[in-house]
Amino acid sequence: MAVCPKGHESETTDYCDECGAAMNPPSSPSPAVDSPRRPAVCPECGTPLTGRFCEVDGYDTLAVPPTAPPREEAAPREEAASREEAAPAEVPEAEVPEAAPREEAAGWHVVVSADRAHFDRVQAWNGADPTIAYPRFCPDRRFPLTGDQVLIGRRSRSRGSYPDIDLAGPPEDVAVSHLHALLVSQPGGTWAVVDLRSANCTFVNGADDPIEPEQPVPLADGDHIHVGSFTRITLHATPLP
Repeated sequence: MAVCPKGHESETTDYCDECGAAMNPPSSPSPAVDSPRRPAVCPECGTPLTGRFCEVDGYDTLAVPPTAPPREEAAPREEAASREEAAPAEVPEAEVPEAAPREEAAGWHVVVSADRAHFDRVQAWNGADPTIAYPRFCPDRRFPLTGDQVLIGRRSRSRGSYPDIDLAGPPEDVAVSHLHALLVSQPGGTWAVVDLRSANCTFVNGADDPIEPEQPVPLADGDHIHVGSFTRITLHATPLP
């Protein structure tokens, strides 16, 4: 049985079944040619890095905040971290602003596609990385929205993450966190999106600023969400006949 860098026994040889750490990391980090400032481990979870994105939470080591006007009363990073620990796991439905539905619908679904414009924008913000490429072939994928909550992320057996909208691919968008965002049903048959403090944020309708973590944002038919380095998720309502 293999032993991970943290001393746990694991039946798998790629990532530890217990802690999710990469197995058999290099004895010493290789110097990064394209970015000498890239950390050897993920600053979010401590997992050894083998490329630009963390294999556990999708953290982008070259990410920089997008250019945007400063917000008033911005909380320091230390305060944000303390709020993350104290924040409830579920978003109270009473705090979710209700969006007026455009029309009564028989059902909702999302279409997942690759968005070249978003990929180029992320590359402009963080700098080009030769290890990250726009997918040459990415067929649209359709997921129905059912129940009260629909999880967006990447599946991970070792972490017990099995999202309803699984972006593990192919093609896989490694900049998506395993637990990235949540779609929450609203009164009147609409939906809202909540960012689950993902490493690389969630954007709605092409906005320059990401949405605030754990703050529901109402959505309507035709609205779209950007996550990761190239993934676009578009909501569609099916009208009643």
